[in-house]
Amino acid sequence: MEAFIDVRNVSAGYRTSPSQDVLHTISCVINHGDHVVVFGAPASGKSSFLKMLCGDLDIHMGSVVVNGKQPAEDPAIRSGYVCLDHEELRSNHSVYDALIAFGDMYDIPHLPAKIGGLIELLEMKHLASKNISALSTAEKIVYSLARATLSDSPVLLLDDVLDVLGVDEARRFLDIACKGKTVVLTTRVPAYAEQMNMPMVLLHHGTLAHAGMREDIAVASGVPRIIDAWVEALRYDMLKKLRSHSGVLEVRILPTDRFEGNLVRVVIRNSRFMPSLYDLMSQSKLVHVEEVPPTLTDILRTI
Repeated sequence: MEAFIDVRNVSAGYRTSPSQDVLHTISCVINHGDHVVVFGAPASGKSSFLKMLCGDLDIHMGSVVVNGKQPAEDPAIRSGYVCLDHEELRSNHSVYDALIAFGDMYDIPHLPAKIGGLIELLEMKHLASKNISALSTAEKIVYSLARATLSDSPVLLLDDVLDVLGVDEARRFLDIACKGKTVVLTTRVPAYAEQMNMPMVLLHHGTLAHAGMREDIAVASGVPRIIDAWVEALRYDMLKKLRSHSGVLEVRILPTDRFEGNLVRVVIRNSRFMPSLYDLMSQSKLVHVEEVPPTLTDILRTI
């Protein structure tokens, strides 16, 4: 599949500080229709990453292509950018009038009908007559989402949406308005990034630490893994063998009422040791075995 967003070895900075890069040797590919979450701590480069895709950063090295074009050459890309510091959100116009003005600026046909359908779709009738500057933070995000959706931008870049609206509302918007669209969201909340259950881009101090699904990132980063095994008639010699295994960091017997037998929790250094550990554990009578998925927080400890 051809890349829709293709970022190759990019270092970039803001025009106000031309000698200072905020992103360093970033490379990633996002395919058409993908929904991706960009995670990072404050000042890790999340907003800068989206602004790079809009063409709002100076590229000092590498290349950025979005939908076959350099972002600065396609103003439609910028119309799909949503954030809370947009100048438009200080307007005293009503939501409806602002959407009309926005649509006129981009020559969107059948504008009143499209806006009416969008207001219905996003359940924002109660906002239509309100002044934008008087909206709550969440309401400003909803208005911004309506504007970005109306623009029919080739990509939606959602900078504050997930942290303001939460996972459920963000998912609802993606489900009802973003089928087939390429969407990039940001968040600073590890639990939100996990719960979205989509490919991740992990940024750290302006560099790309990892990219991919959480499980793939966990394997690549060598995160310790946890295995819970219910063992019938657990023997001391088996415990001793587990604790002497070169890949085992910890072995504990935990209380349980889920299955018969003893619950043994084994923490191993990384996924490379799983096959040999299973070979060893199979020497006992196993009732049930579960792998405890690594969390994003577990992954972050390796960065």
